[in-house]
Amino acid sequence: MSKNPHSAAHRTTDAHLCEIIRTGDPAAPEAEAELRRRHLPRLEAFARTVAGDLLPVRPAPDEAMDLFLRECAGASATLERPPRLVLLTMVAPLSTGAHGAGPDPAFRTFVSSGFAALSPRTQALLWHAVVEAEPDDCVARITGDHPDAVADLTQRALVACRAACLRAHLDLQTTAHCPAYARLLDAAAHRADVRTNPDLIRHVDECPGCAAALRGLTALGDDPRTVLARCVLGTFGPAYLAAVAPSAADGADTLPLHVTSRTRRPGPTERIGGVIAFLRRPAGWAALGATTVLVTAAALVVAARPAWSPPAPAAAPTAQPRPCADAGTVAPGPTRTVAPPSTSATPRMSPTASPSPEVSSSGAPTPGPSTSVPVPTNDPVQPFRASAYVPAVNSGTGLCLDVRGGAFANGADVVTTSCRDGASSQQWRLDEKGLLHNAANPHYCMDARGTTGDGVGIWSCSAFGSRATGENLVFSTDAAGRIRPRIAPGFAVTSGSSEPGTPVVFGPSGPAAEQRWHEPARQ
Repeated sequence: MSKNPHSAAHRTTDAHLCEIIRTGDPAAPEAEAELRRRHLPRLEAFARTVAGDLLPVRPAPDEAMDLFLRECAGASATLERPPRLVLLTMVAPLSTGAHGAGPDPAFRTFVSSGFAALSPRTQALLWHAVVEAEPDDCVARITGDHPDAVADLTQRALVACRAACLRAHLDLQTTAHCPAYARLLDAAAHRADVRTNPDLIRHVDECPGCAAALRGLTALGDDPRTVLARCVLGTFGPAYLAAVAPSAADGADTLPLHVTSRTRRPGPTERIGGVIAFLRRPAGWAALGATTVLVTAAALVVAARPAWSPPAPAAAPTAQPRPCADAGTVAPGPTRTVAPPSTSATPRMSPTASPSPEVSSSGAPTPGPSTSVPVPTNDPVQPFRASAYVPAVNSGTGLCLDVRGGAFANGADVVTTSCRDGASSQQWRLDEKGLLHNAANPHYCMDARGTTGDGVGIWSCSAFGSRATGENLVFSTDAAGRIRPRIAPGFAVTSGSSEPGTPVVFGPSGPAAEQRWHEPARQ
């Protein structure tokens, strides 16, 4: 049935396949077969790792898949977790009864709570592109994105994951001082000089939660693949990572066998009743993640160094992408390495707070002025004002603000690309209302998307009069050339990378060159 690469099911996303099953569509049998084809080989390989012998645990992957499909068919709402992640977390309990618990519960809570807060699509991007390192076309088929966009979307997903973890951490904190250190924590995760800030050192020494948050943010930046695998699969995460490189002999899904004595698999499938319902709830997912994450001392160096110290230098990522599997076999595919954002030659954004804020007697940093002081620049050009249609050139990368592919539609991404003379899609004008129009299609304006965590896009300027979305279209510029959204004036449009085609993001306003934009000297 769905083995045919030209079938409709083969080209359908995981989420849509689950929805077909949930609604009782006539195509449900083919959708079930396609989900089995995509995920059952990986479940069986994982079961071999967990139990050390495939034959005694053979029913476990089948039972998990059957239960998953039954739950999909009887669900009253769409699944809130990617199918692969739900199935893998079901197979381990079926095969061994329990995950091993790693150290540092605060770290486990930090990572699992943030990951659970992400959308199913973002979780799927992180798992299939980062952890399993699958080719872009395979990831695109699962998530519904274009293969050419997967690399950019994956980097955005990594940024979103770090931000979600930090938000979840702050939501759980009872100490009034913790939110004041959020910007320092974020900056310290990828800036060694900020890590030595005396106020930050003092706070993380006194606050175990923020110490765990700093370790988590640093680990997610340095080695997201390992951290995420352990977050989902616990002690079996490292073994699962070994499956990324297919066997040279036949390309089949193989995993190293677990060397310890095998724990007997529970017989009755009733033990897993309600697993899917439990995983539908974010709280349930976070609780499961908190019991399964294993963080090694080598990765976080908790015992060897103070909580704020930088981790040991991580080796360059060497993971090869997994080719797509067809009915349990693996075909050769192109390779791609997903590098963590923190290893980019040009940082995603510079630190978002001064390395040495003043501290009040209460121990919290003294709040600074709400508007950042413009940072003088030596650029021999005019800071971006956009009183007429002009390019916006980033002072850190030399790239220009552009619309992805020059395709104008609501929701299209704003990116940075190599500056081109006369390119209308790279020219912007700020009108008296604060709308930033694009010269290629003046009916579309820059859009803040209602949040600082979802990047920057474009939207029809006619939405300005809408009470619901109008504020998202309003921007201003300052003396340093920063572009600030009205919905979050303490943030600024920031270059995401020196790589052309990378979406721009919002970062807390600071002196970073990646946040300064200028008009070309010839203008």
